[in-house]
Amino acid sequence: MVQIKKHRSFTEFQFGIVALVLGNKAIIFLSVFMMVNLFSMFERANEELVLWNMRIVKMHLEYFAMKRIEGTYPTSMHDKTISGGMFSELIYNFSKKRHFENPYTNRIPNVIFIYTSKILPKRSDTISIPPGDIYIFCDGTEYIILGGGKNGTSLSFCLTSEH
Repeated sequence: MVQIKKHRSFTEFQFGIVALVLGNKAIIFLSVFMMVNLFSMFERANEELVLWNMRIVKMHLEYFAMKRIEGTYPTSMHDKTISGGMFSELIYNFSKKRHFENPYTNRIPNVIFIYTSKILPKRSDTISIPPGDIYIFCDGTEYIILGGGKNGTSLSFCLTSEH
């Protein structure tokens, strides 16, 4: 007896191609979706590094005020403690030992003091700050620290002398 092999029908073959094409499109869609999330994750990580740098500056501001006789915050990078140490030296020495860098430029961030005898900026104020840089608005008794985000505007998070 002779057996005849049955070939697949054309409709089964068509269904296999359609499933392959649709599966390929789904994989492409998911990979594009994941890439967008990946880029936003990197941006959030960069903002967290700026916030980390802001916390380091806050820690040094509080330490510096504790070391002064008056107990006031520095009003410039060149203010000195009793022992003669400058605020800028504290930041510089820390940056050599630990991770303290601008995530957008991979260099030490610019820490800029803005002494103001007027009202300090509010939390809701949007100030133009280069990405990754840190601005300290200080009047000697209070301060507010703002960090620059990706677009060159201040991040919505700020640190003050109140917390």
